[in-house]
Amino acid sequence: MPYLVDTNVLVRLAHRVDPQRAVAWQAVRTLWDQGERLCYTSQILGPVERGELGLAAIRTASSAA
Repeated sequence: MPYLVDTNVLVRLAHRVDPQRAVAWQAVRTLWDQGERLCYTSQILGPVERGELGLAAIRTASSAA
């Protein structure tokens, strides 16, 4: 069964100091280990103009590759 990974999960994985990073990683790892298909949409890769969790466009592109 494919799972659509929410933007918040990917943002937490990208920020190593996020206090919820371990929880996000465990959730992704559990699904991956069960052979589930993890998906994301192109909209979630765009950099955020406001807020402290936005990624620079170049970093975003390289992280998705």
